[in-house]
Amino acid sequence: WTAVMHRARGYGWEKGLFMTLHLAREILGADVPQEVLDGLRPDDFDTTIAEHARMQILTGKTAADEVPQSVASVLSGKGLRGKMERIRKSSFPSRMELANRHGVSDSSVLLPYYYLRHIVKVIGRRASALFRVFFGGKDSKAVYRRRSSIQQWLE
Repeated sequence: WTAVMHRARGYGWEKGLFMTLHLAREILGADVPQEVLDGLRPDDFDTTIAEHARMQILTGKTAADEVPQSVASVLSGKGLRGKMERIRKSSFPSRMELANRHGVSDSSVLLPYYYLRHIVKVIGRRASALFRVFFGGKDSKAVYRRRSSIQQWLE
């Protein structure tokens, strides 16, 4: 357990590991030592976050899929400036990111085509997901709120 905790800290994933082990113990009755949970427990841990994570796990696949992670990520940005920065980063990747994604040089004449294709895909995916979040049923809104709060806590 010491090695697992050390690796989690090395990768900056203490919160994620804590929540995973906490829920494994709570939901499945996994034999996770209390001292491991105590050693990983973040200062800002709140039982509300654990309840949100538990509900996300138990939410049916259809309802959970209505709010893609990318949309939850964008909408979980802090304030309007944070949301706009997330939109910019996810909608307009750097030349190098786009080139690597498509296996071409960052000076390729095909990059403008790939940018256009990327933006059309992003708009199509996000527009329908945003519509479901804002105008969908209570389930979609609840899933979004839970996902957003979990993501903010993990950051």
